[in-house]
Amino acid sequence: MIVTRIDKKDIKTTLGLIFLAILKITIPASVGFLLVWQSIDHAHLNRQIKKLSQKKEELYKKNYELKVGIASFTSAERMESIYKKNNPVASFSHKKIVTLILPPENKSFEIYK
Repeated sequence: MIVTRIDKKDIKTTLGLIFLAILKITIPASVGFLLVWQSIDHAHLNRQIKKLSQKKEELYKKNYELKVGIASFTSAERMESIYKKNNPVASFSHKKIVTLILPPENKSFEIYK
């Protein structure tokens, strides 16, 4: 039987070489993976930003339309015309305050779609 003597120095050298080989493989692979992941994540975030910007513009437009609708529904001219339509005989004076209970009206402007 042939017995070869293995020196502790040889084992340390071999393990050191294996460890260095693993490092030489994993570090570039990790850097490559991170670069690819970063570019994919960047593209994904850009798509989300674009969608949210479009949604923001839609909400700004809807908000403007709602403000215009509120202004037209609560305008003094509209209230006066509804009063005159529902009370054609009643006198209308600018010197007194009149409290009206307005009938429900068909809305040409939908608040919620």
